[in-house]
Amino acid sequence: MRGRIQTIVMTAAFVVGLASAAAAQDDTMEVLRGSMIETLSQPFIVSVRARGLTEPRVVLRHALRNALGPLIAIVTVDAALLVSGAVVTESVFAWPGLGSLFTEALARRDYTVLMALLMLSASAVVAFNIVADIAHALVDPRVAAS
Repeated sequence: MRGRIQTIVMTAAFVVGLASAAAAQDDTMEVLRGSMIETLSQPFIVSVRARGLTEPRVVLRHALRNALGPLIAIVTVDAALLVSGAVVTESVFAWPGLGSLFTEALARRDYTVLMALLMLSASAVVAFNIVADIAHALVDPRVAAS
């Protein structure tokens, strides 16, 4: 059982490492940059600067907190893609895990196992979206109020 858990963790780490580092990092930084530019031009930032706060405090305390919403959504969606990325990684490297179980069940036409795995991956997506909503509410005070 312990070897199975280690395999699943290693697969997840491999998929996250490659996918996030290669493709998603550029997109993530572009989204954060765009969100920060938009937030820094908001009227409340002008009033915060008028109160005499230093620029690092304005950016880190007020602007970044409001700009993190889109970034949280992207990161949690990327985390939800781990489940589907395991299928490819485990197939390529012939590692045992949920991905290889999925491909074996697909080859055997074992619809019960396929439905269970699809339900598990759909539940993971829903769970990560709930985590995103909670994190967004904690970071952005406007969302928490509504």
